[in-house]
Amino acid sequence: MGNQETGRKIMIDLLNNPAGDQYAYVMELQRLLMCYQVASPDDRNVVWAALNKYASKIDKI
Repeated sequence: MGNQETGRKIMIDLLNNPAGDQYAYVMELQRLLMCYQVASPDDRNVVWAALNKYASKIDKI
């Protein structure tokens, strides 16, 4: 997943999707966000606990 800095905002660069299927990639991101929105606070903490191991890769952006 590529990122692109635009002014002060960092945006996901959908064109750099390594899988090559932009529609499937967008649908995956949409599903992930929708699930996160309805998750309980405890479940959100579990999600962040899992994702924080990757944070060092994106914190440099």
